[in-house]
Amino acid sequence: MGRLAIDTPLAEPLECGPDGSPAEGAVYGRRSNATEPTDARPGGQSPYGVEDLLGNLREWTSTMLRPYPYRDDDGREAFTGEGMGGRSRRADAEPQAERARDEPVSVVVRGASHDDPAGELSVTRRRSYDCRGAAAGHHHVGFRCATSEDLGGR
Repeated sequence: MGRLAIDTPLAEPLECGPDGSPAEGAVYGRRSNATEPTDARPGGQSPYGVEDLLGNLREWTSTMLRPYPYRDDDGREAFTGEGMGGRSRRADAEPQAERARDEPVSVVVRGASHDDPAGELSVTRRRSYDCRGAAAGHHHVGFRCATSEDLGGR
C-alpha cells in the first residue's frame, strides 16, 4: 500500500552536478506555476531512479515538524492528514507530542521547487508548511507515494 514519504535524512542526496552547477534535469529558477511533467527531463534521476528530487516541486511528507535529531517515537509521525484541515493526528499519538489534538499542524516539506534559485537546490533542504487543506493548496508543493515493499523494479 502506498503512503507519503516520511522526513528522514536521505542516504545519497542528489545536490548538484560534478562541477557544482545544478544537476542536469533540475527544474528551477522559473516563475510560479511553471512546473513540468515528472519524467520530462531524463537527466534528473536520483541514484535509485527517482525523478525530480531537485526542483519542480517540493515534497510533502507525512511528518509533523519537530527538531532534530529525528526520533520516530516523539509523535512526529502521528499526522494522518485525514480531512487535510491540519488538525488530525492518530488517536494513539505519543502523549509527549507537543501539540494538542485540535491545534494546527506544521508538516515537513523537503527539497526545492521550480521557482527556487539554483543555490537552494537540495533534497536535504527542510521547510514546513501549516496544513490548510487541499482547497487552499501550496503551489510549490507536490507529493509522491512511497512504499516499503519490493515492487520488483516497477
